[in-house]
Amino acid sequence: MKKLTFVYLSLVWLIGALPVAGQRSTGSLHNTSVSAQAPRQPGPQLQRVSPTVRAYLKPTQKLEVLQPDGSKELLRRDEIKVIDGRQTIRLGDAIGKLDERQVQRVAGKMDDSLAATIDVTQLKILPELHFEKSMHDGASTTYRIAFASNVPLEFDAKKELFTGAISFLLVDESEGAGVTTLDKPVPLQITSNTIRTITPKNIELSHLFLPLSDVVLMERDVQDSALVKLVTNFNPNGYDVFVPVKPALQLSIDRKSIQGLGIQEVPVTIRYIGSASDKSRKVSFQAERGTITPSTLDLKFNEPATVMLRSEGIGTVSISAEDYTQRYEMTVAYTFPWMFLVAALGGGLFGALLTFLKGGKKFSVKPFAYAALIGLLCAAAYYVLGLNLLDLKVSEAFNEVAVGTFSALGAFFGVNRKKEEAA
Repeated sequence: MKKLTFVYLSLVWLIGALPVAGQRSTGSLHNTSVSAQAPRQPGPQLQRVSPTVRAYLKPTQKLEVLQPDGSKELLRRDEIKVIDGRQTIRLGDAIGKLDERQVQRVAGKMDDSLAATIDVTQLKILPELHFEKSMHDGASTTYRIAFASNVPLEFDAKKELFTGAISFLLVDESEGAGVTTLDKPVPLQITSNTIRTITPKNIELSHLFLPLSDVVLMERDVQDSALVKLVTNFNPNGYDVFVPVKPALQLSIDRKSIQGLGIQEVPVTIRYIGSASDKSRKVSFQAERGTITPSTLDLKFNEPATVMLRSEGIGTVSISAEDYTQRYEMTVAYTFPWMFLVAALGGGLFGALLTFLKGGKKFSVKPFAYAALIGLLCAAAYYVLGLNLLDLKVSEAFNEVAVGTFSALGAFFGVNRKKEEAA
């Protein structure tokens, strides 16, 4: 009986212990399942672009984005995330102009002297939008590259070169974020097949707005406009920019000096350089002393013209050409006409000698001097006043041989005519 009671109690104990073990086992599985299904802890959230950047982009439009590591991605607006370093979005292919808001912001930064040289409304802007997060304070900065290229290349007579400049600045789009200096400057390269002298060819834009960063352009032979390329990291082929060229008046004379006292008349070449256009402008001429004929003419940009300068007096004088946009001036030396006197007197004496040899008479000083003076008078009347006292058709070219010949003929025929009248 005792044995049966012991067996019965043992079975009851075993049956009561089984649910506890099962519950423990079930609890362990449940805990394992809960642990396996627990959600992950949220990681750091990526920052979206600022409202300033978003305003440039359409929600569904895909644009190329240049990342700080140099890679390019085609992304929609909501796919663009701000990361450390500069990011650039290419907004298109064409260079544009500043809008009214940008014009007002740039104009507000300029002083009067700078505003007098640059027309803010003519500033152009590259189709690239740059944005970055400052490494110092985390502030977001958005900006674009603007430049002034409407100021034409002008001719520098002293250097005999067309010179000008392109002025660059970064226009802040961040609406007063307070950042003026960038963590890393924006590189820009300026190249041209038309302009050989560009200084400097590479610049770095490190600050917003002013001061401007100038690139000087110089070229000797250029017409109408010069093609310049602005090369950025985003666009290694460069953006085409045409810099206008201002046609320049130019006077030129073959001689540095001419014989004065009205003795000599020389051609002066007038032309425009820097344009192949067939348009024309009215040009007027002035001489400090002397006469320029004609005094005005219509001069084509692509075709030179000639005017005549007659000397007056002795010394260095200035002559000028002027249209309604510019004035060109140069100096000419009027010298004492020694060569004319020598040639004229020499020719007169030679003509007088021929007269005496022809007549077979003895030499006499008075008639001889008289003949020489007649030759001088004839030469002076012809070359100074344009009077041909001999009624001979001769060339108007002025040189010593021509003067001497004309004087000799004047002496020869003048003396013979006097003899005929006396007879």
